Amino acid sequence: MTSEARVEDETVDEGSRAGDGSVQSVARALTLLELLATAREPLGISDLCKATNLPAATIHRLLATLVSYGYARRDPETRKYASGVGLVRLDATAGHQFGAWTEPYLLELVDHSGETTSIAVLQADEVVYIRQVPSPHAMRMSTEVGRRSACHATGAGKVLLAFQPREVLRRLTGAGALLPYTDRTITDPEELAEELEQVGAAGYAFGDEEEERGVLSVAVPVFASGRPVAALNIAGPTSRFTRADAEAIVPAMHRVSAQLSATLMAEEHGAPEPGHGAGSTRRPSAP
Repeated sequence: MTSEARVEDETVDEGSRAGDGSVQSVARALTLLELLATAREPLGISDLCKATNLPAATIHRLLATLVSYGYARRDPETRKYASGVGLVRLDATAGHQFGAWTEPYLLELVDHSGETTSIAVLQADEVVYIRQVPSPHAMRMSTEVGRRSACHATGAGKVLLAFQPREVLRRLTGAGALLPYTDRTITDPEELAEELEQVGAAGYAFGDEEEERGVLSVAVPVFASGRPVAALNIAGPTSRFTRADAEAIVPAMHRVSAQLSATLMAEEHGAPEPGHGAGSTRRPSAP
């Protein structure tokens, strides 16, 4: 079944229940927004047609609306499209609100680990830190809110990459995309793919002096609706925070991640929050 057929199937019933034929257009517009927001470069009509299986006329119409509201922009020379300032503005606001809302969870992990804890999200080909609670130690790691880091060189980035579809991984980790930051950075796509398989099975990832010497981080994913929406990250100086320390804190991170995932799902569906421990932070087994 094509991507377009899936949109049709999912939205026709929903639209008929709601008595609103515009639901299908909303679903398609959101699909275009996601493609533009995660693309590493502007996309042409043909690119979007190929990615969605939608007719060019439909994409033209939806893009015209998105451009008029500032959520997409069109380069008059290349005739290609990228995300607009409206989307950036919404993203910044949502990121700030989400980060503030997750602070109690971060505080719990700081109390448990004694190290700086942060939450990060995947944006395009980078991981962006949207909230942090610093370690109480005088010597500590500090992650500036809004900081962008390469996914392949960080625990948070790797744990989010591990649960992405294969086509997304190919785009984000292809030849020339894996730049070295230290002599420990993984720059070989095959080596990274092997590590991401292990990360997906284990449900956590290390950033072991791969972005910056003397810094160790460990991260676990946070899920909502079966998708990784964020990563909980703990980082500290290697002189105090060892790999054994990081491994010992993973169960607590999984517990807090599951609580956060359950709360997100309850918010999304308007249902009572499930009990703590609901949800998985590991890759589901193949059927």
